Amino acid sequence: MTDSGHAICGTSGATQYIDACGGKLHDYQLEGLNWLRYSWHNDICTILADEMGLGKTIQTIAFLYSLYKEGHSKGPFLISAPLCSIINWEREFEFWAPAFYVVTYTGDKDGRAIIRALMFGEPLKKKKSKGKNKKGKNQEREQRAIQKLEPTTDVHSPDVWRAIEEEKE
Repeated sequence: MTDSGHAICGTSGATQYIDACGGKLHDYQLEGLNWLRYSWHNDICTILADEMGLGKTIQTIAFLYSLYKEGHSKGPFLISAPLCSIINWEREFEFWAPAFYVVTYTGDKDGRAIIRALMFGEPLKKKKSKGKNKKGKNQEREQRAIQKLEPTTDVHSPDVWRAIEEEKE
């Protein structure tokens, strides 16, 4: 056990799931995963932040997958990410957490309505030919749909780095 107590919640359990999918984390990524697990175990709120391209997405997925596989949290987990990174998140989940069922909630109004119908049994409404659809009503409907998921409040993973970088430019 280290002075910081990291052995309490080491990565040994998590690495078996990583090894099973054929992936290999770098040492610094394993350290990040260990830190996330330690922080979660001790109810410490954390932010995983680093330069782009160093594997924050992979560390986050490995962390969530370890919680799931070890029975600490069954999910669902909510990842909020910029549209430009959605495909990357889907691809990484497929590789690093193959047992997860990933639903991407994006698209135009009609596409999102179909997702809500399939996920939550909401009836599909016929398109109105006249009149404006109130934006506020759509936002309320989408908030209700997300609340029905009952995402765990233990983990929230916003991917905001790209949005911050775009603001700088």
